[in-house]
Amino acid sequence: MTFPAAAKQRILVVESSRSGIPGGSFHSALLLVRNLVNRHYQVFMLFYGPHSMTGRFEAAGATVLPFLYGKKNDGKQRKSNQKSQPIHKENIFKRVIRKFPHYYNIKRFILFDSRQMVHIARVIKKYKIDIVHLNNGITPNRDGIIASKICRKPCVVHERKIRAYDSVDIFLSRFISRLIAISKTVYNNCICHPLRVKKIKQVYNPFILNPIDQDRVFEIKSRYQNLPIITMAGNIIRWKGQSTFLKAIANVNRKLNGEKFTALIVGGVM
Repeated sequence: MTFPAAAKQRILVVESSRSGIPGGSFHSALLLVRNLVNRHYQVFMLFYGPHSMTGRFEAAGATVLPFLYGKKNDGKQRKSNQKSQPIHKENIFKRVIRKFPHYYNIKRFILFDSRQMVHIARVIKKYKIDIVHLNNGITPNRDGIIASKICRKPCVVHERKIRAYDSVDIFLSRFISRLIAISKTVYNNCICHPLRVKKIKQVYNPFILNPIDQDRVFEIKSRYQNLPIITMAGNIIRWKGQSTFLKAIANVNRKLNGEKFTALIVGGVM
């Protein structure tokens, strides 16, 4: 893969999450943007829906493009989330259709991915993008992979989850110039599948040490009577593992044999 001269590079970073609640992928993208801008790259950010971090990306020096789905869709998404049913009452039709991956993928492509693919391709051409960085893994970014291929631009995919890649993902992986796995486990999962990516690299997310606010620490400890605090931080969603945290806390509670402590789950609800 040949990149243009560094001073002329225009990079499009695509964040496909539409939950409205910024998660780890947003913060990772923000760090990426800051470093790219500091190295004199011109960065364009494309988000699928509105969120609270837009100003931070603009402050970091990125050109934030109009949301792919805009505010109207975001309102529908929130309304839909409010009416969502418990996991055990999930729509039966959706569960059945997922048993037929070929049909499910065709339906998804026709209804969603094709529109997104056309939009991304237009953005690539309009802003003369040199490199496309897809921030959410192969499966959620199929549209961006196809758009990059159509526009003949190098495509970098940031894989953040352990996925069971299907035949569509494996086929599209041949069009990816670089696949970045954020952990050893994610990397091992990638190489266990017959992905046809030219190169897979393991790159950990950076760990940023911010100055400790001792007044804030004192305030939190006082609120919980200065008891030992065990915390899990992260958006509250099934696959993050809050249920595992609760089971672990139950074991800790039994082993401490009545000794008091505080357990905190911290994060936005998705």
